[in-house]
Amino acid sequence: MEQLSKFQMMDCKPVDTPEQPGFYLNKDMCATSAEQMQDMQGTPYRELVGALNWIATCTRPDISHAVSSLCRFLDNPGQQHWTSAKRVLKYLKGSSNCGLFFQAKQPPHLIAFSDSDWAGDKDSRRSTSGYTLMMSGSAIAWRSALQKIVACSSTEAE
Repeated sequence: MEQLSKFQMMDCKPVDTPEQPGFYLNKDMCATSAEQMQDMQGTPYRELVGALNWIATCTRPDISHAVSSLCRFLDNPGQQHWTSAKRVLKYLKGSSNCGLFFQAKQPPHLIAFSDSDWAGDKDSRRSTSGYTLMMSGSAIAWRSALQKIVACSSTEAE
């Protein structure tokens, strides 16, 4: 709730997902004109993405992919990047009851999930990979990141 207040989003309407389905951020959305760059200088984009990154890293694995995407445009964000960052805040408002809860009745088995897309970044054609490690019904480690190389097949991306 602190971040909602800080970025003047207390009265925002909550959304069900941290990212708009089927919508991908790209470099074409970056500020290009001097006027657009000046407008974006007045927005606390980097500050908001930094706060979201802390939340994603410490307590909310469900926003990791969205935050990872937003981090790619810290050097030159555009208006659509700013709108997408605010959407994550709207999602957090609507899902404030979510968190990391360890269930005592769950056996302490380690379960791992991983996935990747293939050439999901429209600018570099690199793939995004992610994983989640769970124990006692709760995530204990997670990550979503752009791969360092371009995968030549979906098998290689995995």
